[in-house]
Amino acid sequence: MDSSSIFISYSSKDIDFAEELTKVLQSLGTKIWIDQNGIELGERWDNAIEEALDNSNTLMLLISPTSIE
Repeated sequence: MDSSSIFISYSSKDIDFAEELTKVLQSLGTKIWIDQNGIELGERWDNAIEEALDNSNTLMLLISPTSIE
């Protein structure tokens, strides 16, 4: 992942919206990091997230009623 990546944070209950948004942004040429695609099998998820946050220059926080709960 390079420094032009966008890290997407979302409530797990909003996964369908987050995945659809990811597809749209990627189709426009944007590099996206989302946990569903960014964490390899057997990789420690906390390390993967920390590394992705360190290497992204943008954080996109998806706010919804479920994320506020």
